[in-house]
Amino acid sequence: MFEDTLSIITDSVNTLESKGVYLFSDSLFGGAEPVRKLPGIEGELIGYSLENDIIVTSILFFSFLLLSYVLKKGSRLILHQLKDFFVERERTNMFVETGQEFRYQIFLILNTPIMVGMLFYGLFLQPEKHFLTVSTWIPITLCIGVCLVYFVLKFLLYSFVNWVFFQSSKRSKWIEMYSLIVSILGLVLFPLVSLYIYFDLSDRNTLISLGILLLFCKILLFYKGFCIFFPNFRGLLYNILYLCTLEIIPLIILAKVVSELNEGWTINY
Repeated sequence: MFEDTLSIITDSVNTLESKGVYLFSDSLFGGAEPVRKLPGIEGELIGYSLENDIIVTSILFFSFLLLSYVLKKGSRLILHQLKDFFVERERTNMFVETGQEFRYQIFLILNTPIMVGMLFYGLFLQPEKHFLTVSTWIPITLCIGVCLVYFVLKFLLYSFVNWVFFQSSKRSKWIEMYSLIVSILGLVLFPLVSLYIYFDLSDRNTLISLGILLLFCKILLFYKGFCIFFPNFRGLLYNILYLCTLEIIPLIILAKVVSELNEGWTINY
């Protein structure tokens, strides 16, 4: 009798398995419970990608809203500065000193280290390898913070050196033009960052584009330094030394800091 019952149960189990049902423990049939086996093969885990990172998307969305608001409210100042960039005026530009739109340019300047930090995060810190177990807001904040400190120190360094060697009118004109260049750099970097994150722009092309933008900014700074501080051929050497000291050397230090940061994350994670 027992053998007949066991034979019936075995036949029932074989029938269920033939229909795609397998059994595991804790059921009425000898500690086995019927569970339907899903068809198909086991999929692979989706790896980390910048476009799927909610923190990266949130930062870019915030930057987009910020740029839209600032350009709507402060576009008059930016256009006025662009018109004056290649024109040397004898009198101080009263619009820049008294205009209410000037405060909006500060937000444009702050947007630049955010964009540079996002590029450094994606290009050099290799998030697909190191941040599977670490919240991405930590390295993103670190990259943006390093870039923010870099730009703040640059402004302070320019202010100190210009205060020592040049008169007040030239110092004000230089800070105005330097702020304009930094603001425009942030505006141009936003589409570059978007292309890199969401449209699979290669690391090589991104680095080339970033290098071209930085080179163009240095050329503009060299031009304005020549016009404002050293308006003759004899001052050409001084202008080169001035920009090498305050632009090239800090940029090399920033690259070194990012390299050490990348190496530290690689070792620890």
